[in-house]
Amino acid sequence: MNTEQLKHFNAQLMQGISVLEQLENLLNAERTALSSRQLEEIQDSTEQKQALLTRYLELNKDRVTLLQNLGYSPDSEGVNNLIATAPPTAQTVLNDSWSKLQNKLSSLQESNKINGLISSRNLKNIEQLLSIMSGRSAKDRLYNQKGSAGHYRAQSRIGKA
Repeated sequence: MNTEQLKHFNAQLMQGISVLEQLENLLNAERTALSSRQLEEIQDSTEQKQALLTRYLELNKDRVTLLQNLGYSPDSEGVNNLIATAPPTAQTVLNDSWSKLQNKLSSLQESNKINGLISSRNLKNIEQLLSIMSGRSAKDRLYNQKGSAGHYRAQSRIGKA
């Protein structure tokens, strides 16, 4: 493996980090929008997240292809093996970039989990408000084959009468 290939691999890592940083900013904005129930901003952030995730997927595919072309497995072990066989000066740079990418991914998973919890809580609150407004009890909930919630009374003949 030559230095140009190592530079290219590091450039791919740095591009991935850049996309993940953009995604991190977007998740923070989404959390604010979810907390304040700003529907248009939530929808916009969803579309932007999709575009960033598509870009990250493309970068990841390129990184996998490069690893395979260099004779390494396309996983963490392959990256660590590539780093281990690089010259000492390149090892430091590559290891820093790889660690930063991994840490950013872990942080984003946690942020996404928090946003999911906020979203779930908002949905539960809305469902409770709708139940109160429609005069239905939470005990009247029934799930269909797709897992969607329905109301038992509305689906029975007695409830319809």
